[in-house]
Amino acid sequence: MCKTTFCFQCSKQWHEPVQCSLLQKWEQKNLDESMTGTWMLANTKECPKCHSSIEKNGGCNHMTCRKPGCVHEFCWLCFGDWKGHTQCNVYHQEASEKNQSEAREILARYMHYFTRYQTHNQSLEFEGKLLDQVEQRKKEMQNESMTYTEQQAVQKAFDVLQHCRRTLKYTYPFAYYLERSNLSEIFEQNQADLERATETLSGFLENEIGVTQNQIVQLMDNTSYCEQRRKILVGHCKDGYSKQYWNFNL
Repeated sequence: MCKTTFCFQCSKQWHEPVQCSLLQKWEQKNLDESMTGTWMLANTKECPKCHSSIEKNGGCNHMTCRKPGCVHEFCWLCFGDWKGHTQCNVYHQEASEKNQSEAREILARYMHYFTRYQTHNQSLEFEGKLLDQVEQRKKEMQNESMTYTEQQAVQKAFDVLQHCRRTLKYTYPFAYYLERSNLSEIFEQNQADLERATETLSGFLENEIGVTQNQIVQLMDNTSYCEQRRKILVGHCKDGYSKQYWNFNL
């Protein structure tokens, strides 16, 4: 059964928290940048430790280099060491960039947000393929005589993951145009919290999901927390719209 939701105003896929006008502007910018050849999003990246080429074939951005003797764990988005990794959603202007041309800085900033927008979209597509795995897990749980609620926990985790990943995707056009303020910093913290929760849930569904009681309880906890973080972020964005807190650089 198709569960795709659409925006009543623009008829596009539901794009919370970014408004229709901003999304239209963002999509046009992406088209313009692509046509001028100012960006090239590669499907492979180098391991920051051993520089071996790594292809991303899953939704989770927690990467592990498979080269024998390396097995370095890092974040696909920022290349930071996964151990101690906190957040990489906020754009930081390098000190050396102050001496670069304005055009170069504008492009670097755009690429920061576009790369994350595109990566979450790619993860959304990869994770969509987990549905067959989810159905298989539900059958196994039926054979284990688990309750209906426990069986549905796997399906709910998948649905929440898709919802949160889609929300994250659209936070980046929102953040790209958003003027810096104390409230924008709160938004970025909420964005980072949702990002961490989503990666945890994604990793659990891809690698650790099982049919034992403890695993199901852990899955339900991860799902609930992820859903909670999404509601907090979206609620903050809606509050900013209604009270006219947000200012955008257009």
